[in-house]
Amino acid sequence: MSPKAVKRASAAETGLVRELDTALSTVTSFQGAVQHADDKVRTVVAVQSTITALVAAQLAFLPAAQPAAGLRAAVFAILACFVAGYGYSAYQLVQALRPRTERLTVPNRFAFPTVASGAVTTAPVPVRRQCAEAHQLSRLLADLAMVKHRHVRRALAGTGVLFVCGPLLLVVTALA
Repeated sequence: MSPKAVKRASAAETGLVRELDTALSTVTSFQGAVQHADDKVRTVVAVQSTITALVAAQLAFLPAAQPAAGLRAAVFAILACFVAGYGYSAYQLVQALRPRTERLTVPNRFAFPTVASGAVTTAPVPVRRQCAEAHQLSRLLADLAMVKHRHVRRALAGTGVLFVCGPLLLVVTALA
């Protein structure tokens, strides 16, 4: 609504327009939270790739001759922990990229799937209904952001295992 139209509107309608504005601002904010979680996923993937390259390079330094049985067992144990941590962390990161949330039950003029499918009509809709649709979308985005951040948080546990395994393998390689 234009400022002139807001002046002409009733107090109740003006309140609804402000509520719609607040709801749409909330949608924008929660979309930022979803993007923030995606940025965290990219960062953790980069860290994992760096640690994996470090570990792969260390394996080249293992002696060609058979190391002592104790050192060989230590290398295999460290590598097994590394693979387990990497697998767990990678699984959680994939889940963060494709989280499972409830779908919108009715078409929503502010939601991407509804707009993309062409199900949005251009007919005027009461502001109250628009507010309800904006609030519905903000709840969906909040849920989506929470699920993504939860999976990233879980992935950090596996990445922590990688951080421990890298230097341990370096020490074992130096002893071999």
